[in-house]
Amino acid sequence: MKYFLALVPPTELAKQIDLFRAEWGPIGLPAHITVKAPNSLSTARLWLPQVQAFCQGAAPVPVCLDGIGQFSSSVVYWRVVSAGVLALHQSLLAIINPPLAERTVFFEGPAYVPHLTLAHLSERMNAATLTSVHQCASERWRQPVDFVAQIVRVYRSSGTNQAYEPYLDVPLAGKSVA
Repeated sequence: MKYFLALVPPTELAKQIDLFRAEWGPIGLPAHITVKAPNSLSTARLWLPQVQAFCQGAAPVPVCLDGIGQFSSSVVYWRVVSAGVLALHQSLLAIINPPLAERTVFFEGPAYVPHLTLAHLSERMNAATLTSVHQCASERWRQPVDFVAQIVRVYRSSGTNQAYEPYLDVPLAGKSVA
């Protein structure tokens, strides 16, 4: 089994995002913001009780989706502007403590760029289509969209070339400071 951790938008917003993504082909995973990549999330799930305990005391995370970006010519994404998402990512790294080499490979720590993927280059999506996705998303979401993430969703894959699926929702149950 492989796992990763993500924040998810509220249901209605997630539906809107996934409907947009579906206009360009199969969406794969539902809309999410990865906060911990699969590295060092062992099959034995020894990390899970620590993550659950942390989330029990962590406040829900304010998120602002603001502007459409692109990683080279391979991924179009919605920018995530949120000190809370960055702090959550750092806290999860501290709990799971992946080796530095893994952090580098998975763009964790200082290299982490929180984002919500809208499309990526694949067999079904070429560079011209990615350009169209970028243009359409930029027109559709000209204004920032704010929400508060209430859960950390654990996604699980049963093995190589197997899709990830929602496995467990862990509530962010601490008190908000605002």
